[in-house]
Amino acid sequence: MNNGDPDHTGGGAICFMNASPVLTKCKISNNISNTGGAVICWDNASPVISDNIITYNSAIDGAGIYIGSSSNPQVINNIIINNRASDNGGGIRCFANSRPILVNNTIANNKAVYGGGLDCRDNCDPMIFNTIIYGNSADNGNQVYIDDADSDPAFCYCDIEGGKDEFKGIGAGNSYNGIYTKNIENDPLFADTAHGNFNMMNNSPCFSHGADSIEINGSWYYVPFFDMEGNPRPNPSGIAPDVGATMRRK
Repeated sequence: MNNGDPDHTGGGAICFMNASPVLTKCKISNNISNTGGAVICWDNASPVISDNIITYNSAIDGAGIYIGSSSNPQVINNIIINNRASDNGGGIRCFANSRPILVNNTIANNKAVYGGGLDCRDNCDPMIFNTIIYGNSADNGNQVYIDDADSDPAFCYCDIEGGKDEFKGIGAGNSYNGIYTKNIENDPLFADTAHGNFNMMNNSPCFSHGADSIEINGSWYYVPFFDMEGNPRPNPSGIAPDVGATMRRK
C-alpha cells in the first residue's frame, strides 16, 4: 500500500522515477495506491514492462499502470485485468506529456469513473498496437476516455469494444485526431474470464488479425517474437500475428 501525496509518490507495488529498468514475468496483484495501484512511471521514466499479469489492484488514478510526467515506457505482452480505479484509468492512465508504446497487451475487465481501460489526458499520445481493449467499464468511456483535444492516442491493429465512436471525453469525437487504422470491434472470445483465463479460443477474431510491424510518423514498431507464455509469434510462421498478450487456445 502507498497512500502518499499523489503528485509525488505512488505505485502500490513498484515506482519508477527517472529510471529505465526492466520489469518482466511477474504477477502484480492486490496492491493499493493513490496513483498507480500496481505500477507508476513518473519523471521521465522509460522502463520496459513486459510479460506480466497485473490484476486486482486499486487506486484513485491508474489502478493497473499510471504513466505520467513525460514518461515513455514500453508496455509489451501484459495481461492487465480486473483492476479498479475510483477516478481515472482502471487499466492504464496516461498523463502529463507521456508517450508510452503499448504492444500486444490484453486490457480487460477493468473499472473506473473515467476510462475503464485507458484514460489519456494533458497532452498524452500513447501508441497502441496489436492490443485488446475489451470488457472494461466506466461511468465515462468504458474502453477509452480522452480528456483533452491535445491527447491523440494512436490505435493500430487493435480489438476495441465499440471502436472510436465509443470514445468519451473532450478529446473524443470530432476533436480526436489520432491515427486509427485496421482495428476491429469484435468480442475476442476469451476462453474463461470467470476463472481468469484470458487466452483466446480458436475462433477468436483476434487470431491472425495483427501485424508484425508498422511505421508511424517515421518510427517503426515491431511485435515481440514470443507471446507472454513463451509461444512463438506468429504460430504457425508465415501468417499474421494474433492480437493480445497470448496466442489462441483450443
